[in-house]
Amino acid sequence: MILLKYSSFTNVLFYFIIIFLQFFCLTYGKKSYDVFDKVSKETGFSAVFLNTIETGKLIKQCGCDEQEKCLNIIKTQVYSCSDGCWKVFNKITKTPEDLKKCFDKKKDRITSFMECFNRKSESCNPLNDNKMIPKHNITMMLDIAEKQILSKKNDIIKSPAVKPIRHFFNTTLDFAQCLKNCMLKENSNGFCFDKINCQPYLTEKRTIVTIKKCLKEFNWKNELAETCDCCIKAGISELNKICPMLKLMAGGSKKVHLQIKPPSTTVSKQN
Repeated sequence: MILLKYSSFTNVLFYFIIIFLQFFCLTYGKKSYDVFDKVSKETGFSAVFLNTIETGKLIKQCGCDEQEKCLNIIKTQVYSCSDGCWKVFNKITKTPEDLKKCFDKKKDRITSFMECFNRKSESCNPLNDNKMIPKHNITMMLDIAEKQILSKKNDIIKSPAVKPIRHFFNTTLDFAQCLKNCMLKENSNGFCFDKINCQPYLTEKRTIVTIKKCLKEFNWKNELAETCDCCIKAGISELNKICPMLKLMAGGSKKVHLQIKPPSTTVSKQN
């Protein structure tokens, strides 16, 4: 999650996850933040945290300034890698640069969600007082995250939520794999967190709870419908199967908002 703070990569995956969750909700009649529990369980999300702890090893929790420094370095690396990997979308559209613009113009919304996550997850230590936490192998976290998704790829593709957009899903995974390989190459001598000998503190439970809280705060329906339409115009015709539902959902949200009138501030006269 820390590696996904910025970039076009963040935008693509974030909106794909939201599309996936919302379509899952429409299919099974659940709220997106409740569905996230089911999705995280079925994709083996816990293994990213539990199976990457280096037994018996502790490391200092990063101070907030230290964490910000490393995130800025990672941001620069991800931007560079993203530009090199974007060509994988040539498989599903003749205008991949137009597709890139669809996600780039939503950066402010992504940033607000990520700021919510950083604020509520409390992953850095503002006191920077050498508080020790279990040490995770960051390279292994990336490897396990990839393996968990790929191991369940066929089951995910068969699900009603993903089947209509399976080519978009597969290409997004290819993009993620390309980016991961590029990031590992960029950090072959160790990640920034390894070099300054500290790590953010994120557990599975805290991460899931924080994402669910921020999903509740994130008013994304209109932006999601707009992004879906933009992707169709950029050549992703597969999304024609779900964009109408997203637009209907966004329109319904607007109507409800318009019907809710603020309480009257007029004081009635007493007879």
